[in-house]
Amino acid sequence: MAAAYLNLYGNFGSDGSIMRLQEVPSDEIVVPTRGPDWGDGGHWVRLKLHTYQPSDGGPGNTWGFLFKGVNTCNRLINLLEPLAASNPDYTKFVVEMKALRAIYYYWLLDLFGNVPISTDFTKTDPPPNNTRKEVYDFVEKELTDALPDLQKTGPNDNATYGRVNYYTAQTVLAKLYLNAEIYTGTAQWDKCIAACDAGSRSEERRVGKECRS
Repeated sequence: MAAAYLNLYGNFGSDGSIMRLQEVPSDEIVVPTRGPDWGDGGHWVRLKLHTYQPSDGGPGNTWGFLFKGVNTCNRLINLLEPLAASNPDYTKFVVEMKALRAIYYYWLLDLFGNVPISTDFTKTDPPPNNTRKEVYDFVEKELTDALPDLQKTGPNDNATYGRVNYYTAQTVLAKLYLNAEIYTGTAQWDKCIAACDAGSRSEERRVGKECRS
């Protein structure tokens, strides 16, 4: 499963990263241009002014980065599901990959909106676009379905460190619900609070139990 996680290295790169598309057009990051230094054809300025063009690499590279992650998860799910059918130990890996795929789709939902939902690695025809509401529903269902089978491990567990677990899924659900009114037209504040509480209370119980033992 490492291939699906290795793709995340591109998350904070200078070209085609999620951070660049989310932060530079806002008031959180400014990329100063001094003469030719960081001029880069003016694409940083266009990104800040929301006047970016199809020829600018950032949006297209980020799209490619995210769908590469989706495609890798689909490939691994396609390999793991037959194994899980005969060996239940593999089920948790299938669930983990589906949750990671949902996280890639959360970023696609947030950045691009109406993107194609692709879950079948064997299909070669380009899938049609889905509505933003359909992508939202997909992300929510994939994560909530995965919750019961995701591990509730903490940062001190070397075997699962850095992997998607129960707390990861609850965090992404909280972020999804936080902006639900933008994504779907309907606010989901109570669901956001519940996702935050579920993750934090579970963590408190886990830490308390470890301290008592």
